[in-house]
Amino acid sequence: MRVTMTYKGVNLPEPLLNEVDAVVKEGKRGFRSRAEFVAEAIRRYLDEMRKQEVGQE
Repeated sequence: MRVTMTYKGVNLPEPLLNEVDAVVKEGKRGFRSRAEFVAEAIRRYLDEMRKQEVGQE
């Protein structure tokens, strides 16, 4: 299955961006770029939201 990637800009507070950059630069978590880190963070957050919604039904 091929996934089409569309990139959009997002504004982040500088201290938060610095933390993301530090994690990416460290390389221990497998992120090769800010985009990978942000995409994974959003995926995890959405998954958590879905789990909470299911638990409330």
